Amino acid sequence: MPRLSQWPVVTLLVIGLGWSSTASAQVRPAPNPPPRPAATGSPAAPAAEPSIYPSIPATALLSMASVQDELRMTAAQKQQFRAINDQFNQANQPDAAAIEQLQQGQEARFNEIQQRMFQRSQVFERQVQQLLQPSQSAQLQQIAFHLSVTQALSIPQISDQIRLTPEQRQRVQQIHAAAAEKFFQVQRQVAEQLLLSLTPQQQQTLQALNAQATRGGR
Repeated sequence: MPRLSQWPVVTLLVIGLGWSSTASAQVRPAPNPPPRPAATGSPAAPAAEPSIYPSIPATALLSMASVQDELRMTAAQKQQFRAINDQFNQANQPDAAAIEQLQQGQEARFNEIQQRMFQRSQVFERQVQQLLQPSQSAQLQQIAFHLSVTQALSIPQISDQIRLTPEQRQRVQQIHAAAAEKFFQVQRQVAEQLLLSLTPQQQQTLQALNAQATRGGR
């Protein structure tokens, strides 16, 4: 059964191995729209090939204070975004919880919930676009594009399509490797800070849960 993953957005650090982040706020990206049925009496159009380019929901980035500052959002805009973002997340919570409880063979129920969440996300997208100025919206899309580049250039098909030279491919690999090392160090520092916020008993319990997980839940 497919799952709708949450989109963490406080510190987005992208490396060639994928996305990782530390999160204190979470925005759920829009689920993929369900397929539309073919019109009665007409042949179904061939299905379009899904894009392999990594899609980043630009509106989710607005939860980051640095992005809000870069867009020069006013206090009123920030307050309005918080309100519609909270409303969107709260409305999605029951459906997200329902999806987590679905079992194999419940695809129809999953599609029903996905359809509802998709429609809700469309309303959220329109509300966000309405509170932004055109220049802010364009700048937000540019930020989302920049954040997609790291992951996009780790996909061989995309590197082929833009015709990277051997020298460029080598340079991309070097940059990815350096970023991965920096990301590892940041994750260690974050872990140390998080552990310091826990009591010794909480650390012990957390370590026991980790040991259990590494044994496959046994």
